[in-house]
Amino acid sequence: MTDAFIFLTRQPKKMRQLLGKFYEATQRASGDFDFHVCTYEDDMDQTATQVKVGGRSFRHWVFGKKSAFSLGYHQKVNQKNWFLIPGNCDIPILAFFRLNGDYSRYWVVEDDVDYSGDLKTLIDDLSKNTADLQCSHVQRGWNGWTYNNTLKAGTARQIEPSDTRLCFLPFFVISQQGLSALDAAYSSGWAGHHEQTWPTVLLQNGLTVLDFGGTGEFVEPEYVDRHYFGVATQKGNKVGSFKPTPPRLFVGRKPNTLWHPVKPFGQWLSGTIRRWKSIANYYLDRHKT
Repeated sequence: MTDAFIFLTRQPKKMRQLLGKFYEATQRASGDFDFHVCTYEDDMDQTATQVKVGGRSFRHWVFGKKSAFSLGYHQKVNQKNWFLIPGNCDIPILAFFRLNGDYSRYWVVEDDVDYSGDLKTLIDDLSKNTADLQCSHVQRGWNGWTYNNTLKAGTARQIEPSDTRLCFLPFFVISQQGLSALDAAYSSGWAGHHEQTWPTVLLQNGLTVLDFGGTGEFVEPEYVDRHYFGVATQKGNKVGSFKPTPPRLFVGRKPNTLWHPVKPFGQWLSGTIRRWKSIANYYLDRHKT
């Protein structure tokens, strides 16, 4: 069966080089891929058009709040003060799935993920695994996690944080069965941060979750530091090549490794300034007390 490869970006024409890199890798990979570009903007209507980037034309899906509300996820997508970030970046993927539910697997990459090697090698290696969710930084949930209060288990009993799993999803592969389970769960009243609901819902439905690198508790021996290096600590901080912050301008020196976040210069500069301001304010507040 054919897989869908989805490049998530708000500005596809400004991501020409990286978009082209992922597209070319799917064309050389051993599997069969349909390549898509996906954008979310709050005030945009749902559209499916073509976008030309670097001399190529790509299928371009645009979703907005109307699309989110139409899914029927009444707990997950509450029309009062609902935002994509934090915790709802799975909504465009599920909206895409509702319209394109016949793919075997769905590969999703955000536009600040890069790889220091031949992406074909990465894609071919992950294609060999049959796990329903392949992702990074899988770890056990705990009471102090920031977004535990958003978790709702539908008609089931409330889940203890220690019975959940967390993961990191700038790049992942999920099966058709995995997205079907998530769609059914959200439709029945599940809600929460997607990096908690995704591994938790899949495991509760008897599906499989694979951490494709790092050194966490749930990394199988053959995958230790295989496609990224680092670990998610008990406080939720992530260290290594694949983490939320700080932004980088380029991939690191370690070959055949996933890196995140890798930003264009303007975004890198603004992100770096915001980070240092945040650090400065933190220490100023501590000094005042």
